[in-house]
Amino acid sequence: MRPKRYPSRVPALRLSVDQSANSLAIAELARRILRSTGCIINHPSELEDEIKKISLKISDLAPTLILGIQNNLHPSDSIIFTLEKTPKGGIISKECPGNDDDVWINGDYNHWPLLKKSILELANAGYPGCVNCAGPAAELPWDEISSRSKIA
Repeated sequence: MRPKRYPSRVPALRLSVDQSANSLAIAELARRILRSTGCIINHPSELEDEIKKISLKISDLAPTLILGIQNNLHPSDSIIFTLEKTPKGGIISKECPGNDDDVWINGDYNHWPLLKKSILELANAGYPGCVNCAGPAAELPWDEISSRSKIA
């Protein structure tokens, strides 16, 4: 007889075996956002309601996580993430940024749902306070130049 298994409260991040560079960049940006104490998100108007709600959702999932999110509208299809107390941010854009400190996710604002999902799954798992909940890639230093070479 097999032992009875109980479902985990902690969701596993599901990444396929052939992980794309964009999916790895999305996971890295999600981790950076949750490790920060605050984030300014410059985004197109189509995402205004979504961006306003994410801070509350993060607080509901991880009440001990203090993360201030400020949202600013801009006319581009890109989304720019500026993190407090670090030069390392991120951008979702069709154009590669000149700054190698920013995680680049190649695309437009239609990639927001994937990033949002990753942020909320990590927050629900207890990141950044959890152990091994963000997968093995979270333990390694991020190599943005290598990531960009796989995207381009």
